[in-house]
Amino acid sequence: MIMKLSSFFFLLVFLFFFCLEATAQNKGSGLNPFLTQKEREIFKDEGDYTELVGLELTAIFYYPGNSKAIIEGRVVKEGEVIAGKKVFKIMPEAVILDDSYHKFILRLSKIIPLKKETKSKKDE
Repeated sequence: MIMKLSSFFFLLVFLFFFCLEATAQNKGSGLNPFLTQKEREIFKDEGDYTELVGLELTAIFYYPGNSKAIIEGRVVKEGEVIAGKKVFKIMPEAVILDDSYHKFILRLSKIIPLKKETKSKKDE
């Protein structure tokens, strides 16, 4: 009986740490559920950027050639300056800022997938 309990306890501890590690790897991955694998490769970060702390990126409206982002409550587009940094590139999940010495990356803190609307019988 003691052998079964200790085996069960060991299994529980193992599963706990396994799940903890899997959660840590996925936390903050920021993967956009609407992008295909091919699109993720296109928008993959192109280089090493320093994570920028202190500015809040709350939304990205991505449309090639006319993307906009909301940083610190202000709507900005590529080429504009905010907090002394030029908006270099707007991607579906992040914004690259440039202060002519370094390039910084601002990532969305939370990506919320849209729920699919289901048609009711009244709508049909």
